Amino acid sequence: MSIVEITNSEYLKLLLNTAPEHQDFHWCLRTKCQLKKMQNFSGYNMQKLIERVDEKFREVTDGI
Repeated sequence: MSIVEITNSEYLKLLLNTAPEHQDFHWCLRTKCQLKKMQNFSGYNMQKLIERVDEKFREVTDGI
């Protein structure tokens, strides 16, 4: 059995490339957490991406 490790950047890229039909409540939470984490680590402003995830979150939770 092999263990595969990916970097934080690779994980974020995978999350951001998730097909829209699979972007659900849990995707929003994981993605926003990862964006905040990467923003703190890198110092890059990722606010626009965070806002897009927040929009998707509102869209997903409208029916709840």
